[in-house]
Amino acid sequence: MGYFGLITGVGVLLTAVAFGVVQWLRTDKEDPRYAEESAVRREFFSHALQQAISSYNTTTNHYVWGRTLKPSYAVQLHPLNIVQQYTQKKEFVWIGITAGPWLVGLAVLQFNYVSIFSVQFYNAESGESWKSKSVVPLLAPFFGGKWVPNAVGNFGPNAAGHRVEFKAPFINQRAAITFTGDSVHVEVAGSVSQYMANKTTTRYQQQQELMYKVFATASLPEEFLGFVFPLGPRRAALVNKVAAAPLQAPLELQLGEQKWRGAGFLSMDYTRGLLRRETRWYWASATAPDGYGFHLSAGTYDIDKKSVENTFFVSGKALLIDTAVVFLPEVIYVTPQSDEKDHDRGNTIWNITGDGVHLRFRRVDAHDGNFHYGIVRGNLDHSWGIFDGTINVNGVSYSFENVSGVMEEHYAIW
Repeated sequence: MGYFGLITGVGVLLTAVAFGVVQWLRTDKEDPRYAEESAVRREFFSHALQQAISSYNTTTNHYVWGRTLKPSYAVQLHPLNIVQQYTQKKEFVWIGITAGPWLVGLAVLQFNYVSIFSVQFYNAESGESWKSKSVVPLLAPFFGGKWVPNAVGNFGPNAAGHRVEFKAPFINQRAAITFTGDSVHVEVAGSVSQYMANKTTTRYQQQQELMYKVFATASLPEEFLGFVFPLGPRRAALVNKVAAAPLQAPLELQLGEQKWRGAGFLSMDYTRGLLRRETRWYWASATAPDGYGFHLSAGTYDIDKKSVENTFFVSGKALLIDTAVVFLPEVIYVTPQSDEKDHDRGNTIWNITGDGVHLRFRRVDAHDGNFHYGIVRGNLDHSWGIFDGTINVNGVSYSFENVSGVMEEHYAIW
């Protein structure tokens, strides 16, 4: 981390120059109203994507706009120039594993001008939280997150042999996410720091660093969400969402001297694309011990002011939740400015509501998501905590009582 920190300034300068070049060269501009155009809407809500072999049709040189609950297509971008590769393309995958009292979350992000790996462990019984975040600036195209295509050049959860990896010099975090075509294998190792709450304030104090290892394999469910969202005629977000996918074998977790093994479920957010220059969103996900879960969001992939990614997962099926979802803070505890850290909001409570959606989320801890580098800046507040409430889907009410999950409040100009 120290070595890479020395070159952060150079990386920021080059990034600023590159963004200037993008404005001059790029032709794949975003159009904030494009998804609302009648022809685009018709294609998006048709069966075109379900029948496609790739998200990008190389014969017509167009994306296949759409949404499907049985994605079988390759998650491919159109050919990008070097400037787009380095400044506009964004790839990230988040994995959440719930097993017994444990919520394990990890994310690999590759933006090329910077790559990030984060991991967290939360024990709902003890209330303890461990976390770590590693950042690779400037050299991210060579070190950090790597999206490795399979033998025929395909990406995506269905691409057998495709891998997402993270490793970098001077950083002890390692991650490998391997897709077999019908399953996801996760292997991560490194070190995390434990944070214990100060009982008289909302501040947290770092206690100790522990080595960890995690092994898990989950079957891809019969149905999960896939969509190619139109951000412009040649600009797309390629997204896959999974929740409540059962582990094929017990989770194997080692945290310091502690070892734990047990059944559980996997959730995933897999995204590639030329995302918007400025993005705002709220997102939440959780899986209950009874084997059902959700992804809910607002503010980014919206048509008619409703997110197209609101989905409920149960018994291998994915069910669309056709409602606008509102995220509102109920209680916010804030530390003094002099003590402001990634956990400065303490145990914020959020109300997450929509037609049939009635959830409360109590924030326990979060990763530091603030970055301010001039032309690139934002706050990606990725938190974990406890959900309570219900979601009603197709006349059935599903209860969430003391269920561990995650929520993200996101703003970025990147």
